[in-house]
Amino acid sequence: MRIFQAQYTLDGRAKKAAKWTVEFRDHHGVTRRLTLFRDKSATREAGNKLQRLADLRRMQQPPGRELGQFLESLPPDRREKLVVWGMLEPESVAASKSLLAHLDDWKAALAAKSNTAQHVAHQFQRARDVFQRAGFRTLSEVNATAVQKVMQAMRDEDVAFRTINFRLGACKQFLRWAQRERRAGDNPLAYLEPLNAKLDVRRERRVLSPDECVTLLRAVESTGKRACMQGPERALFYRLALGTGLRAKECRALKAGDFDLVNSALRVRASTSKNRREVWQPLPGELVEPLKEQLRGKLPLAPAFSVGSANALSKAFKSDLKDAGIARCDDSGRLADFHSLRHTFITNLANSGVHPNVAKTLARHSTITLTMDRYSHVRLEDERRAVELLPSLDTRQPQKATGTAGMGINAQDNLASGLASQGGQPCKTSAKHDAKQDFSAPENATADQPQTCMDSTKSAPEAGSEADDSWRWRGDSNPRMTVLQTVA
Repeated sequence: MRIFQAQYTLDGRAKKAAKWTVEFRDHHGVTRRLTLFRDKSATREAGNKLQRLADLRRMQQPPGRELGQFLESLPPDRREKLVVWGMLEPESVAASKSLLAHLDDWKAALAAKSNTAQHVAHQFQRARDVFQRAGFRTLSEVNATAVQKVMQAMRDEDVAFRTINFRLGACKQFLRWAQRERRAGDNPLAYLEPLNAKLDVRRERRVLSPDECVTLLRAVESTGKRACMQGPERALFYRLALGTGLRAKECRALKAGDFDLVNSALRVRASTSKNRREVWQPLPGELVEPLKEQLRGKLPLAPAFSVGSANALSKAFKSDLKDAGIARCDDSGRLADFHSLRHTFITNLANSGVHPNVAKTLARHSTITLTMDRYSHVRLEDERRAVELLPSLDTRQPQKATGTAGMGINAQDNLASGLASQGGQPCKTSAKHDAKQDFSAPENATADQPQTCMDSTKSAPEAGSEADDSWRWRGDSNPRMTVLQTVA
């Protein structure tokens, strides 16, 4: 290791640099030069520490606390050079970089993955808001305790649980990216669980019954222009959503070339699908002919429907519900909007007995839980029919006679004894009754007499056999006697 002042020529005169440069060999034996300080002694001390770092790196040992503090005191550009040479881990440089700069890099990485601009902006804003409220300035300051306090503060401000979960998810996604980029050693928020959003439902959608769907479509066909579509075209737009379960954005982005009416299918392009995957969705047969009329004369890249903006479509659906006389909010407080058509589609699949895996595929969901729990609504009339199947517990109604009501134990034993004596064969009704009364065969029994025992699987014993309990017939574990004739 040596230190020196670099020389250069200016206006024909040799000059020395103001800062001292240290020359050393790294852990691979390669000669490296790093310009450090104006003070010679400080540069020499730093050179010794750099040589020590190279030796530790060669032995694959981490730097100590003193050496770590020295590295943190170096200017960022010097640390970046050490990272390039392999003498420092990338996270050691990222620790001193501002958190906002890391967020900007993450935002650029999200945009590079072909995410929509709206998604990128939402994720960036959610993570930035949480970190700013927690007071984090660098990546190394991020900790779970402070984030939990921020989540509790949002709950005190009556922020919806679902909104809090979205913000927590954005923070976790950012930290996972930082781990992959080796900017962070671990994810301090990995163990934080999201809140139970079912405990704080602010807006729940309802499904439309088949009668409400028909009423809505008939009313829309006779209305004027809304959301840039006339009544018949808008009714077909609603029918398409009810028959395919497409989301509003997916319906609005359909092109004429996305329809294959010969095979009764349409294509949902990856650029418009929520899961960013292209898929062919089957079409109900009743929609083929109306769609042929709608798409007649249109170029493949032309929009299939002349629908307006998402806001205009939402307002048009709300007005159409009002014109059809359909309540937008039901007795349970559930609201109906355009996305309710998708809920209705999946719920109708479930009510029609479609296999859950098929419904999951048609809904294009990642898990079957999402399909069945969130979208398969049970209408009130279905619930009412279910509870009507319960047995009646009305005490005012007379109970049906069972044939043994009011009979005591002795009466039942006498009935069993009488039946046994008529049949002439041994009969064992239960362990309890067998212990109280002996149902042995009478002496005058003949083989021609009918047998009255149930579930008997053995024939009567031969004449002269030993009279013990080993020959008793065995029935089921809970035998029930059949009354063949009334015993006086």
